[in-house]
Amino acid sequence: MAIDEYSVGKITRTCGRSGRALEPDEVCIATLCENAEGQLERVDFAEEAWSDDDRPEGFFSKWKTTVPADDGPRRAFVDDAALLDIFARLDGDERRDRMAFRYVLALVLLRKRLLKFEGRCDSDEGDVWLLRPRGEDAGPPMEVVDPGLDDEAIVAVNEQLGEILHGSLG
Repeated sequence: MAIDEYSVGKITRTCGRSGRALEPDEVCIATLCENAEGQLERVDFAEEAWSDDDRPEGFFSKWKTTVPADDGPRRAFVDDAALLDIFARLDGDERRDRMAFRYVLALVLLRKRLLKFEGRCDSDEGDVWLLRPRGEDAGPPMEVVDPGLDDEAIVAVNEQLGEILHGSLG
């Protein structure tokens, strides 16, 4: 799997609607949108330019964040609820790059103890992990297919997640 398949993008520091530069410490809305090639890309919006009633084409997910200073320390800027929302929205998407992204996101959520591992099973797609959000015991567990990523692909997806989790990579 090619590394460029995972490029979500870093903070753009430019409003996707107005074109205005986003200043350090300014609150903005970061979004993931599907582009014409079917890849997720990041589009940032000034808070005053965002409207839930006028979402960009290909809208997938959003979170509120603060534009980092160029020289400031890296800070996590996606809250746990947003990560779980992205994870849930990727459920059932059978595109290989989305499955890979969801698999590595599951690893992050397991590490953060937001998901718990309940077991695994085999399917026609391969190894399937059975996961459940912490504190939720009702209903069937969520299934995550192990896409069989090589080390290079895992690093690439992990870097993509890092770009989402930290605002100062741009």
